[in-house]
Amino acid sequence: SIFQDRNRLSGLVAAKATNCAPAPRIDMRLSIQGRLTAWYTGALLAALAVCGFAVYAAVVNLEIASLDNDLRRAASTAAFSMKAEATEGLDLQAAASDTEGELSISGIAVAFYDAQGQLLGARWEGLEPMPNTAVVPLDVTETINVGNAEWRRLLTRNTYKNAQYIVLSAAPLEPVRRHSGRIRSILLAIVPITVALAAAGGWLSARSTLRPISRLAAEASHVSHDQSAVRLSVPPGQDELTSLATAFNALLQRLQTANESQRQFMADASHELRTPVSVIRSAADVTLSQPQRSAAEYQDSIGVIAEQAKRLTRLVEDLFLLSRADVKGRPLATSRFYLDDLLAECVRAAEVLGGPKQIGFDSTAEKDVEIQADEDLVRRMLLNLLENAVRYNPSGTRVRVELKRHLDRAEIAISDNGTGIPSQARDRIFERFVRLDPKSPTGAGLGLPIARWVAEAHGGSLVLADSMIGSIFVVRLPL
Repeated sequence: SIFQDRNRLSGLVAAKATNCAPAPRIDMRLSIQGRLTAWYTGALLAALAVCGFAVYAAVVNLEIASLDNDLRRAASTAAFSMKAEATEGLDLQAAASDTEGELSISGIAVAFYDAQGQLLGARWEGLEPMPNTAVVPLDVTETINVGNAEWRRLLTRNTYKNAQYIVLSAAPLEPVRRHSGRIRSILLAIVPITVALAAAGGWLSARSTLRPISRLAAEASHVSHDQSAVRLSVPPGQDELTSLATAFNALLQRLQTANESQRQFMADASHELRTPVSVIRSAADVTLSQPQRSAAEYQDSIGVIAEQAKRLTRLVEDLFLLSRADVKGRPLATSRFYLDDLLAECVRAAEVLGGPKQIGFDSTAEKDVEIQADEDLVRRMLLNLLENAVRYNPSGTRVRVELKRHLDRAEIAISDNGTGIPSQARDRIFERFVRLDPKSPTGAGLGLPIARWVAEAHGGSLVLADSMIGSIFVVRLPL
């Protein structure tokens, strides 16, 4: 009972200590250099072990096979000598004794037995004498233990004057064991040295191979947000490290472009927001500068403020839409509707905008062009394009609008009669805050970028098809 209580108390103390102070976990993972060296060394050690074992086994088998051939030749020589004795008329015992006296094969014991296994004669050559032999399989070499030594033995059956006799030939295995032992010692000495040299070479090779990666990592750690123009040094050659450095530099270039685009976006947005805010503030200051104003003056000031507030609201909405588009925070609320009906609605709204400039619209559209899209975004895209056409179309001219249905898409073309767009500026017009006419009092340069984003968000496109005389914008939307 005392021992049980003590063991129970020890267990509680150990559990309490384990709960209070958990043993720290040691990270035993090797570095890439260490893992490469370990894999290389392990693979080489396994290969050398297999090859060494194969060489050792092959040498031992060849030695034993050579010894077996010597035993067979000795047995054949003994049988040939016995046949020679048959011409002299000797009996089996006398022929075996004469053959044993004349036959001498160094290192190989030869003995003659009758059919019952009784010894007739022998030259033992170091083998412990065996007065008789048991009936064993004949013409088969085998290993036997005689005393403290191993011998290789062969028994063959022969005929002398119609009498059966057995020839025993045997040789010690000690030379074979001694020779194989030398080979084993050589292999056991060579393999560790080779593995050690290979491990050192693999370590140095891995270190040399991975040194460019360490240098790239050190260079990358010094790249900061205010040093986005810094690039990693690309190693010479066409290997994987070169591809890695090139890809990382391309990533840095994209990040730099994104940062510069963001800074430019913030600067342009601030500039565009500052203008209506300044106008609103100036109108309010001028109105409040005098204690008394007429109703007409207050109405004019409030009209200016309302107009700039409207412009400010439109600008903020555009900026908010583009910012959500950049982070894919504006999901498409798709529904099925007729594109020709929506286009007719947008054309009627654009006719109101073109009224002060006496701009008319020629609209031709195929009927019942049904699509699956976000109706609000498509409406905004069409109004942006039509408003852009009204803004740059000369007074008293007309804008042509066409809707055609193709096999898998709907195509809308909006053509104006403006001055056209220079070829070097045809891609820039779809960038944010780009206005080819900086003196234009209206527009912030966001209409075309929003229109292109809406088209691409639906899997379509918006391109400037022609701008030699006037401009033709073509929208393609999948049906």
